[in-house]
Amino acid sequence: MLKEKIKELKQTSKGKAILKLIGWGIFFLLIIIFILISMLITSLNDNNINNIDKGNPTPEEEKINVEDILSDLVNKDFTYTYEVNTEAEKYLFKGEKKGDTNTGFKVSSLKTINYYIDNTGIYEQTTDNKTLIEDFYANLEEQYLKEDSLKELLTSLEYIREDNLNTINLSYQNEELKITVIIENKLIKTINIEKNDTVYNLEYNF
Repeated sequence: MLKEKIKELKQTSKGKAILKLIGWGIFFLLIIIFILISMLITSLNDNNINNIDKGNPTPEEEKINVEDILSDLVNKDFTYTYEVNTEAEKYLFKGEKKGDTNTGFKVSSLKTINYYIDNTGIYEQTTDNKTLIEDFYANLEEQYLKEDSLKELLTSLEYIREDNLNTINLSYQNEELKITVIIENKLIKTINIEKNDTVYNLEYNF
């Protein structure tokens, strides 16, 4: 029936004009549809590029629990280098935490000692024996140098967190205290603590 109607229209000049108008209408409709589809595809691509540029975290990154990582100070073995700078003195601690024991050496302007730490106390270790040390943390805040107390402090604070690929930066600051923690590949890399005029630079190798 449609074919017959078209055939009838082709027999008159008015019918031919109508068919021509319908043809142009279909042509312009197809062009509009094409433009709309192109705009939609461009918009989707722009959104994907913006998401990549903004560094939006992947689902895996969103699952990273910083508190669990900070607990590695107590739960895992590692080697460390601690540098402490005060107004009057510089200290260096270098050693290894293994289980519940901690061995290393401490350097100051007064002397260098080899130490051994376990649940019973802190000892100066020589070739022949061990001697209990009463003032190992003299002039320093021991909570920043003892793994269990440092972990308790760090997990109690509210941080500003910045995620960059495999690195997480945590920063905390008040009137007296400034702390920066750098985590790489889900392991603590460095902890920097500034209080009054004393700076604690703590480096870890897990």
